[in-house]
Amino acid sequence: MAKVIKIDDIFVYIGQEDGSMVKVKKDSISWDVQVGENVEVYESNNEIVVSRFIEKMASSIDPYNQNLNRVNKLTYILLAIFLGGIGIHKFYAGKSGIGILYFLFCWTFVPSIIALIEGFVAIGKHGDSNGMISV
Repeated sequence: MAKVIKIDDIFVYIGQEDGSMVKVKKDSISWDVQVGENVEVYESNNEIVVSRFIEKMASSIDPYNQNLNRVNKLTYILLAIFLGGIGIHKFYAGKSGIGILYFLFCWTFVPSIIALIEGFVAIGKHGDSNGMISV
């Protein structure tokens, strides 16, 4: 991986991992390159090709928590508020183990309180264009 270190009117200067620097004409890059941007540099037959470096994440939802599932926001909120005390919203989200715990302890009303909080937290989440949120 290389990094753009300087841009002037004609050239883009790219620092490579081995400490060397590549100078490429600015008009040969097809996007609006920025200083500090990570790029990939390919050299072939005395021609230098620069492409954007795109980091691939393990999950596009949340790279730090792989246990998130995508659910319909409105359905999840309604289930959490009205049937959350018995864990229905957890079953809907694909978290059956926690759903069973909610069901087993529903007589204590603790799951009902937690489910209400989860429902209100879901209200504050921004859904995607299909109305889906991560839970």
